[in-house]
Parts: sequence; structure tokens; C-alpha cells
Amino acid sequence: MSFTLETLTNPNKELLTQTINKLELSDHKNSSCYDDGKSEEIEKSLLANIITHAVDKKSRLHILYDEINGNSIPCGLIALNFELVGSFSALCIDFIFISKSYRGKIFTEINSKISFYLLNFALQEAIQMNSVSQLDAVILTPINECVKEVYTEFGFEEFDDGWMYLLIDDIL
Repeated sequence: MSFTLETLTNPNKELLTQTINKLELSDHKNSSCYDDGKSEEIEKSLLANIITHAVDKKSRLHILYDEINGNSIPCGLIALNFELVGSFSALCIDFIFISKSYRGKIFTEINSKISFYLLNFALQEAIQMNSVSQLDAVILTPINECVKEVYTEFGFEEFDDGWMYLLIDDIL
């Protein structure tokens, strides 16, 4: 088992949709992270939205593949964009998604959970962006309490309005 991360610079909607459809969604019957057993519908909607954002170049999409027996299996993704809110500049994590069977597991090949691997990737992107143009923070909005716990464990702090942030000075 090994992992590769692909950055999509010119995403094609049909090919991107085919790839993303290979991701394993939550089982709505056993999900404690979503209300009313709607996890699959929520995840499908969020993934469809991120496809649109990537194709429209509002977000840059990075897909993590698990290389198994010569096959590239998509197992996670992260969508990033630059946000300017007043004088506050940030790398925004639009969405992180991990296939159900890969969630919560630590992989020796990357020495972490996939969510932490992708978050670390975002931090490296923020450091690189900061070397070109000053950033204030990395920001995101958790979609539910389960993922909020992951971000808190990673070091993100919460704004009053539900946004979470990690100051660039804390990354450097």
C-alpha cells in the first residue's frame, strides 16, 4: 500500500465525477455524525458542490489515491482556495472528504490518519503561499461535530460564528 496525492489543475467535470463517485460515502444507517440518517445525501451534495467549484476554478482540488496492486483507488480529497475577508487573508479549506473505509485509521505509509495528512498538506500550501503573499490564517467550517473534533484535535480554534482557524504564525 502506498499513497499518491494528485493536484488537479484543469479538472474535467466528467472525469472528476467518475473519480469522486468511487469514494465510499457514510452509511446513513450507522452514522452518528449526521442528524436524521441523511449522511449519504449530505455527502453526495457536498461532493457535487465541490466538483462544480473545482471545474469553475473557485477551489483547487487535491485527490489522495491508495495505490493497490497497480490500481489507483481514490480515498480522500481536499479542496482549497484563497479567501480575503476585509483585510484578513487566509487559505480556506473548502472541504475535506475521506472514504468511509479509510476514516479514523492510522496508516504507517503516511504516519497519520488521512485527515491529518490532508490537513498537513493544506498547512504546507499555506506556508508556501505565505512566502509569496502574507497570509493570516488557515480557515474552515466544520460540517458537523464529528469533524469539528478532528479539527480541534489538530489545533484549530473556533470563531464565534462556527468558523475555525489556525493562525499562520502558529504554523510557522
